[in-house]
Amino acid sequence: MVTRKPSRPRLSGSQRAVSAKIIVADLESPWRDALVSALESAEPLIRVTDLGNEVCRALEETANPPKIIIVGPSLRGMGGLEALYQAERTLLFEKKERPTWPTRTVSLITEVRSDAELLDLYRRRGATHFIYRDDPIEKTVSALMANLKPASRTMVRIDAVTTIDGKSLTGAVYDLSESGAQLVVASSALRTIPSVGTVLPLQLMFNRSKLKCKAEIRGLTTKNGSHGQHLFLGLQFAPLDDEQCGCVERMIREASEEFEMANSDSVIMMTRIDDM
Repeated sequence: MVTRKPSRPRLSGSQRAVSAKIIVADLESPWRDALVSALESAEPLIRVTDLGNEVCRALEETANPPKIIIVGPSLRGMGGLEALYQAERTLLFEKKERPTWPTRTVSLITEVRSDAELLDLYRRRGATHFIYRDDPIEKTVSALMANLKPASRTMVRIDAVTTIDGKSLTGAVYDLSESGAQLVVASSALRTIPSVGTVLPLQLMFNRSKLKCKAEIRGLTTKNGSHGQHLFLGLQFAPLDDEQCGCVERMIREASEEFEMANSDSVIMMTRIDDM
């Protein structure tokens, strides 16, 4: 006699009334089972579904949205991408604003790693992050759970140097925390677009502080500006030691102080102009 593994119990209507922090929407598979099992060890309030309509309803929630919604492309009744599209149309029709990160994270399961235009389209549909089935489960769970308690980020402007495809590139960081940064480089300087998951050497320099570390690309998008097209790389730092963490803290503090001083000077100048 063959013993079948009991299926995961479905949530009843009364249970669904309790807002889940995490929704995992994907067809049943060993990968989904492993992901849910790993997530449950950190956050037990999880709803699991393979129904596209249920995902669409969750995406339309604005008053008390789930903290993390994981969306697979193939679902029953309505595909994941179609659910994103339909939810966006509903919000526009009802004149409601889509909950933004970090209030809500929409992690799309995809195979796309280097097609920046396609990833940009997914973001316009509402995806905020991307996860991959071929990544280690521990790495995926770590990235997902980081969105429950996101690190405090500071708007700065810090010079940066990295190497992509064997070429040294100069860019700038405009968003920095102890866990990562957003690096901006000119698209024209790149021979090829890097892929999500690529690990890069990174060097940040501000005043007398200099940080050297490894960083993994967790997101990429392109934007057109007055100075041409630029690539925005969302970077996650490799674990930093105490000295490196202290360096990041110092950079954030000094860059923030300089930023505030520049803003104050700008306000004073505008006041003087208005008084003329």
